[in-house]
Amino acid sequence: MKLLFENWREYLKEEKYTPKGQYMDFPAEYLKSHKGEYNTEPHWKNFFKKTPEEQLEWAKTVNLSEPVEITVFLDGMFAHGDGHHRVMAAKLLGKDIPIIITYNHMKNKSEEGVWERWLELVQSGNNPKDLNPEQYNIKTMDTLDEILGSLDSAKNNLRRVLSIANAFLDELGEGEIDAVYLIGSRASGAADEESDWDYLVVGDGFDAVEEEKIARAEEGRPFSGLDIDVAVSERSKHLDIIFSENPPQADQKYIKVY
Repeated sequence: MKLLFENWREYLKEEKYTPKGQYMDFPAEYLKSHKGEYNTEPHWKNFFKKTPEEQLEWAKTVNLSEPVEITVFLDGMFAHGDGHHRVMAAKLLGKDIPIIITYNHMKNKSEEGVWERWLELVQSGNNPKDLNPEQYNIKTMDTLDEILGSLDSAKNNLRRVLSIANAFLDELGEGEIDAVYLIGSRASGAADEESDWDYLVVGDGFDAVEEEKIARAEEGRPFSGLDIDVAVSERSKHLDIIFSENPPQADQKYIKVY
């Protein structure tokens, strides 16, 4: 009986579990937990109370060699149900991490070519969350083209937004831009053909920049020789640039474009 207990796997012919799927190295920052463990588990709640230095020292001790099992959902998000320590450590270290896609709903349930094009976009340095901020299910190439079309338009305006914003910052002697977000109806998917393009420009001390911008607008003085409400192409479409020290709120719809 003792021998049977010690060798039960051999008697039952049980094989060691080996996950099957598509292997690749993947940016840890693009992964999300689909079980919410980082928000619910006491271990992680205590971990996030540590200083950044303490978190980084912990991350250096974690072995990142074992692949994390990933599910790709129809919205294109790459999610993990385990491997939370490895993913968090890699995120803190800014590293790629080996993954294996064991379930791929996009590949299995979407039109031919959707998954391949999506993977190419992600591997080119695009965060899935930025590509599809509304997390629409992508079953057809038409849906994917529509999502990417909105993103392309937002990025096409970016050069002009940066030019205008930097000119104003130089005039005021203020700091550098940390990030730019498309917000409003263009980001939420509620826009029509006549909707404006609203951009949130984020940086240190930018609340004061916004106050100066508003003051000049009220006095009828455009900044840097340009009105803050700048025509894009058609008469009804404009860029509205808003300066802020803070990124969009968690419940606000946005697309990060810079």
